[in-house]
Amino acid sequence: MLKRKSSFVYVLAGKAATHGTVFAQLVTPDGVCHGLHAFIVPLRDPNTLLVHPGIIIGDMGEKLGLNAVDNGFAIFNQYRIPKDNLLNKIGSVTPSGQYVSPVKDSRKRFGASLGALTVGRVVINCISTVNLSDLMALSLDREEHSPHYTAVTGQRGTQFTHYTDVTGRKLTLLLLVIVLQQWRLFPYIAAAFALKVYSEYSLKILVEFNIALMLNKRSDHMNNLGAEIHALQSSAKPLCSWTAQHGIQECREACGGHGYLSCESEIFPGHTNN
Repeated sequence: MLKRKSSFVYVLAGKAATHGTVFAQLVTPDGVCHGLHAFIVPLRDPNTLLVHPGIIIGDMGEKLGLNAVDNGFAIFNQYRIPKDNLLNKIGSVTPSGQYVSPVKDSRKRFGASLGALTVGRVVINCISTVNLSDLMALSLDREEHSPHYTAVTGQRGTQFTHYTDVTGRKLTLLLLVIVLQQWRLFPYIAAAFALKVYSEYSLKILVEFNIALMLNKRSDHMNNLGAEIHALQSSAKPLCSWTAQHGIQECREACGGHGYLSCESEIFPGHTNN
């Protein structure tokens, strides 16, 4: 039997899940900690949906968007699970309490165990990059909602509303021609390109890495690669999401807020209604 004195974790499907995959430190009866491992943990009675004794589960509350995703938290206090609930792909415990693993180096074993956690970070990086790219494109779009965007909207209400070209034609001064508007938008356009290249390459490497794992192509290189991929994606996750957030906000302000809500409902369907 395995137990924890107490721990706090974030979970999905906090109001409905009967079981969860929990990553925790594996400590054998001899007191040795063997690092991060995954466990299947029963959370609720499948028939009554009542939480098992020793577990406290709560909801994270309303969020700005994505309310349909049921984020919650779980607190474990002296909660016991069977030894067989250990997912033993990278390590197992014998009936006598001895730890055995095909990966002898604990650092490489840690890298191998992070593979399941890396996927979520790569997905968030890709989603953030796509959202930033879409909003940047919409901020310059000539098609739908064109009166709202800088590539077609003229500067109104000042003496600089129009200008005359070399042929004598009277033209409207577009917002995008204004240097301040370029300073606000162009860095995020460049960031969208850079993050797009990075996220697509990261996704390609992750897919190849997981295919190699499924084919049981384990080696020192693969274990080191797993840890490196996880470290890079963990670092890129706040960078991609913060850049997308700041870029989208800059687009909204630079366009005067026009069309923002309609664009939000198109790019993030269901975020505001759920």
